[in-house]
Amino acid sequence: MAQDFEKLNIQWFPGHMTKAQRMIEEHMKQVDAVCEILDARIPMASRNPDIDRLAGEKPRIVVLNRTDLADPKATARWRAAFQRQGMTVLETDSRSGKGVNGAIYWTDQTSWSNENTLNYKKRLGRSHNLDLMAGLSLQGQKNTYDGVASTQITSEELGIAGIHTGNYQKVQSNYYDWRMMSAFLRANYNFRYKYYLTFSFRADGSSKFPSDNRWGYFPSAGLSWNFNRENLLKKSEWMSNGKLRLSWGLTGNNRTQTPYDFYSQITVNPGSGNSLDYVFGGERVPGYYVSNMANERLKWETTEQWNAGLDLGFFEDRIKVTADWYDKVTRDLLLYALLPASSGFEQGMLNIGKIRNRGFELTLETVNVKTRQFQWSTSFNIAFNRNRILGLVDGQNTLQSSVSWETRFNSQFPYISQVGKPTGMMYGFIYDGTYKAEDFDDKGNLVSGVPSFKGNAMQPGDMKYRDMNGDGVIDDYDRTSIGCGQPLNTGGFGNNFNWKNFDLNIFFAWSYGNDVLNANRLVFESGWRSQTNQLASYADRWSPENPASNIPRVNAVGREEYSSRVIEDGSFLRLKNVSLGYTLPSRSLRKAGISQMRVYVSADNIWTLTGYSGPDPEVSTRNSVLTPGFDWSAYPRAFGFTAGVNLTF
Repeated sequence: MAQDFEKLNIQWFPGHMTKAQRMIEEHMKQVDAVCEILDARIPMASRNPDIDRLAGEKPRIVVLNRTDLADPKATARWRAAFQRQGMTVLETDSRSGKGVNGAIYWTDQTSWSNENTLNYKKRLGRSHNLDLMAGLSLQGQKNTYDGVASTQITSEELGIAGIHTGNYQKVQSNYYDWRMMSAFLRANYNFRYKYYLTFSFRADGSSKFPSDNRWGYFPSAGLSWNFNRENLLKKSEWMSNGKLRLSWGLTGNNRTQTPYDFYSQITVNPGSGNSLDYVFGGERVPGYYVSNMANERLKWETTEQWNAGLDLGFFEDRIKVTADWYDKVTRDLLLYALLPASSGFEQGMLNIGKIRNRGFELTLETVNVKTRQFQWSTSFNIAFNRNRILGLVDGQNTLQSSVSWETRFNSQFPYISQVGKPTGMMYGFIYDGTYKAEDFDDKGNLVSGVPSFKGNAMQPGDMKYRDMNGDGVIDDYDRTSIGCGQPLNTGGFGNNFNWKNFDLNIFFAWSYGNDVLNANRLVFESGWRSQTNQLASYADRWSPENPASNIPRVNAVGREEYSSRVIEDGSFLRLKNVSLGYTLPSRSLRKAGISQMRVYVSADNIWTLTGYSGPDPEVSTRNSVLTPGFDWSAYPRAFGFTAGVNLTF
């Protein structure tokens, strides 16, 4: 019977069931049996001849949603059409079927920590200096999330106080509780404040891992040399600071999604569409099921890092330069990743492979002008990072990642991570525009050498993808890397001006070379979803009157695929902040007991230069190392204006 209804384009909306069931109960005495409960949220553009056939399948109840039909005349036509067939017609005014509804939720979070340290300093003779520190820390956090929700509330006049008059609904409750214990020590030694040696060691135990892997051990060591204190440079007038640094160390990460990811968890969703409820003894009984795979091997994520640095200062630090080179290798990454189908689960928290981040950072600070009443200083920093995957779990060469955001795309994999390449490369088809008239012969068939998409009958205006393997057919084997969410460099540039009691700060920030997957265009520049506004750019879509356009036609074949069409350059330059302040003379404040008073105004996110078509290029709504630069309905960084007063007593 369900197949017959699908032929009639009758859609099922579980959200309407609560009120529908109550209405049906009132009519059960007039109806011998109930075959289906229907929400007639279907167009009345034309008479469906199959409705006549439904008359032979009585008794039947149809629920008309007046809100969805909108037009009272349309509701009346539907009512009459069903009643002529002997069907019982019920009506509701709620678009969601919930009527007057409301909910109240509360969150309780308790965080605690206890830090204990012991310090010892000793000077040995005139040349040796020793500084020791040992400590023990305890910390934890407990989170609870509860609530109550109700639909079909009898009156909205009572507000939330009337929530008990409706039908209570299922509310998801959460409880998290984690704890960590750490023991650490550090030893600093220097010889005549020229040669420095640092050693540290810490042991961290976290409740987020099984007992066999609960503890992680992380040593580090560093050397530095203040060469400006050597006799050759000690009396130098042009060099005020000079230091060489070299360090090595291990650090740990225990950031799992929940404190219980290594457990095999039991889930129950009574009454929901995806529950495993069953009938026992004539009653509906909630079904429990294992929702994730236990992982007794889950352990600390560990990063090993080498760092070499140089600090320079010239002319009493009027010019300061800091340069750092680093090489970080992270192993046993904690990621919620896809599992093999043989496991019986879709995803799980795993320790995945090994990643290298290698880069260079440079900071330059200058005092350009310095007089009695005016000073102008500048700061500049730039960072380069190169990211590579050195290995994946169990010898895999490729790891694909999905993004949950829209039903039609959730089963696809817009990101791929491969050994030897950066993490989270964007993955899909290469878009070559739309099919044009010259791609077809006089009979409407594709000319020789022009491939079709998955064997479909193509038309001008359909989406045209590149045949990467040259087999004459566009299919899943033609997907390839189409973008990278990792920037080539990032940085900032600021200027500070001080004149008498006024101060002005201007700061710019940028990112260069990163791509953004603009998923908004998959919905709002494709024309496949009815009753959905489109971007202004979609007015220039392909049509017989606009045959040269590379924006696909309405309902184009291939529209529900990730491709380079929606991959955009996310580079930007942003005027991040401008602040202006004035510090009142202290002599005018002394009588009020105020030692300093500064009034200021500040503006944030003032101006952005970018080629990105979305509202904000600095976006990643599904941000993780495996899915960078994904933009779906992100709220842009808002312009902000602040005025304030700083007082010091």
